[in-house]
Amino acid sequence: MEENTNELASKFWEQWDFWINLLLALAGIILGGYSVHYSVKSFKEAKDAKDAAQKAGKTVRKQDIIVVLTELLNECQINESIQFYEASTRHRMLHRRINHIKGLYSSDFNDTQKQFFENIEASLESIKSTLGIFNPTVTPDVENNPPEFLFMYLDPIMTDLSGHIEALKGTLQESLI
Repeated sequence: MEENTNELASKFWEQWDFWINLLLALAGIILGGYSVHYSVKSFKEAKDAKDAAQKAGKTVRKQDIIVVLTELLNECQINESIQFYEASTRHRMLHRRINHIKGLYSSDFNDTQKQFFENIEASLESIKSTLGIFNPTVTPDVENNPPEFLFMYLDPIMTDLSGHIEALKGTLQESLI
């Protein structure tokens, strides 16, 4: 029984295992604090890296669109001897590629760029209407029509279309600067 009274009579801070446990607890708190600090720091850096990668991705997408628009500008150049089938093929290609760009990247465009897309679509619709008039299965060739008659109808529309594409391309290039 005397052993038990000696143990109870001593204060807990006078025992060596208390100090060892206290030092281990303090080391754990300090280590935990550093862990939390570096975890928060890593999280912020990862978020910044993600934002930078998304911005870089948008930049690359815009550059891709600019390349495609440059190719489309070449397709808008027509010559005086253009025939219905060539014009129809170009219209389909222009329409398909514009829809492709709009479908894939529409979330990246601002209101001004969306307005240019609407203008481009209106020009494409005008080309479609004009081609409907000159469709040889619907409207037979009139002998008095000069061979450049289709060109005379399409040229102003293609010029407008080129202008809208060039303006869209310019706004995209400006947003990259």
